[in-house]
Amino acid sequence: MSGGTHSGSGGASLPIPVSVDDIDEEWLSAIMQSRYPGAVVDGFTAERIGAGVGLVGLLYRITPQYLNEHSSFPATLIVKLPVLIDATRQVAAAYRLYEKEVAFYKDLAHLTKIATPGLIHAAHDPATDNFVLALEDLGHLRSRRTGRRSSSSWAKSSIRGCCRSATGYRRTWRTCSARPKAGP
Repeated sequence: MSGGTHSGSGGASLPIPVSVDDIDEEWLSAIMQSRYPGAVVDGFTAERIGAGVGLVGLLYRITPQYLNEHSSFPATLIVKLPVLIDATRQVAAAYRLYEKEVAFYKDLAHLTKIATPGLIHAAHDPATDNFVLALEDLGHLRSRRTGRRSSSSWAKSSIRGCCRSATGYRRTWRTCSARPKAGP
């Protein structure tokens, strides 16, 4: 892995994977320890998700196999990595998208009233702009695909939810001392 390192829990330095091929059982076991003590991954599969929907990152659903099964260990998790296309990476770097997303999940998500996936691991290397997010998999929840027609009641409900979330986020942001650095 050549994506830089990040000091994780316990002071251990963890590499930041640049591609899904850089993820291995040792890395997955290490990131799981802070939230799922005792989790030891001895195999996994990775499935690409979210392709073609305009994301500025690569999403993978990871299905780990554990050496020591426990009901609290997640059956799946989501790992987000940077895109590998130079032009898109330049846009992400110019707007500091990866830095801000990692900062949100590490410093702000738990303070907001917005429902967000639980954070398992987050790291960003400012020198390379490489990052990784490992999040709780919310794939079981209801969602709508972009471009599909929806019922008007679902659309109205979604708009009300967005307005409530935006109001809660605005209140949290005003009182939060962990704001990311200013940027574009």
